[in-house]
Amino acid sequence: MNIFSRTSLFLKTGITFALALFFSPLAKAQDVDVNDNLWLTGSNGWLFHTPNDTRTDLYIVPSPNKVTNWPLVFTFKSNGSFGIGTNPTAKLHVVGLGGVNIDFLATGRWKTTANDGGLWIGEDKFIGSSTAAPAGPIGIYNGGKYRLMVKEDGRVVIGDDVRTPVAATGYALSVRGKVFSEEVKVALASAWPDYVFAPTYQLRPLAEVGQFIAQNRHLPGLPSAQQVSTDGGVELGKMNAQLLEKVEELTLYLLEQQKQVETLKKQVAELQAH
Repeated sequence: MNIFSRTSLFLKTGITFALALFFSPLAKAQDVDVNDNLWLTGSNGWLFHTPNDTRTDLYIVPSPNKVTNWPLVFTFKSNGSFGIGTNPTAKLHVVGLGGVNIDFLATGRWKTTANDGGLWIGEDKFIGSSTAAPAGPIGIYNGGKYRLMVKEDGRVVIGDDVRTPVAATGYALSVRGKVFSEEVKVALASAWPDYVFAPTYQLRPLAEVGQFIAQNRHLPGLPSAQQVSTDGGVELGKMNAQLLEKVEELTLYLLEQQKQVETLKKQVAELQAH
């Protein structure tokens, strides 16, 4: 039983093709160079070249009328590497025209199977411009629209067709639409409102609070509806802290009211005893 490896099968096929071409009655003597070249002659000819030295690489270059300036079009290295437009230093090495030309076009999808696979741009493993000056935003296009956009200054926009809208100034992330999450953690820049329970905290009298509400139609220390509309929303962390402050103040009011109720109950019991 004969067992052939991929290499031996490739060599056997290549030798068979070369011999058949050489001894074919249609072949001309000048079509085959017996040294180190295989010529496909003519005004649109090609040259298959293997250097007559210690190298075992194969070069395929255009050679009209048996003339070539040795452009690196296709290069097959003996280690299995393949280069297009260059002498390969990787398994597949492509050097294109650059500029606005399309150097590599895929009509399908790319898939990586290794755990450390992915898309690397350059040696620093990044996508985008490596220069200090911004070169333009980076977008992810899907379903006929830009769904994610990274602006030049690092701001990110997510949502429905985000190419035109500008990311909110002063915010790293802008979302056009609703956000669903199991948990959101906000790092507060201000103190948590437990200062309300400090002995030195000055609690407003209820009469003063009532007067403020009558004049302004909102609780003191909280933004009004007009302010929220002008600001375009509320800051989640700040608003939670402000609401907690009101809850703690309300707790102090209730405790004070409870003291007054207990005092009144005691006075009523003393009056009833007499």
